Amino acid sequence: MNNLIEGKGDFSNQRGDTYSGQWKNNQKNGEGVFTWNNGTKYEGAYLNDKKHGQGTFYYKDGRKYVGEFQNGVRHGAGQMLKEDGSVELKGTWNSDRFANEDKA
Repeated sequence: MNNLIEGKGDFSNQRGDTYSGQWKNNQKNGEGVFTWNNGTKYEGAYLNDKKHGQGTFYYKDGRKYVGEFQNGVRHGAGQMLKEDGSVELKGTWNSDRFANEDKA
């Protein structure tokens, strides 16, 4: 027996952070939801324990980012939405920084 976490499962730590989703080789891989004890939350794809692919990050102030992640940070097409759902920023992120606005 290798004691590796595989498949669907839940996790919580002493700080009160929780994760529910897919695991592979003891790492978050596939779809999952991670909720931090401060009220922020991420729903989306993971690869090798990092946010990677399509996802939504919910900030504790009510805003949310919907878009692409790479190696744990916002990277690629996405939009930042205000608490009321209106668009704050829409375009391309590069290494967690807003890079270019979409010209629609």
